Amino acid sequence: MILALPAIYGIMALNALAHIYLAINVRSHEERAKVARQHSDTCFRIGELYEAWVLYQFGKLTVELLRTSLANLATSAKSEEQRGTAQGLLVAQKAVESQMWLGTWMFV
Repeated sequence: MILALPAIYGIMALNALAHIYLAINVRSHEERAKVARQHSDTCFRIGELYEAWVLYQFGKLTVELLRTSLANLATSAKSEEQRGTAQGLLVAQKAVESQMWLGTWMFV
């Protein structure tokens, strides 16, 4: 899903440009030109929606990977100091996770 973002967004942008070209060519028919401009806008919005979805999925993947890695670090720590550091990182990771979700929802 993440790897397909450039291709899908590019296809939607090309489709939007095709509708703009149509709108320019049918200037004499104002209603058809208006519909073509609306289709162009819709294509870009679909591309942006897919981009937001991929951003959400990437954030989810990153958070899960960090949480798992830090939990493994906490359980496999050899000393009490390392265990305490890993626990502190887990707490800090939760704060970073909330900030990341806030940024993602602001983008959407």
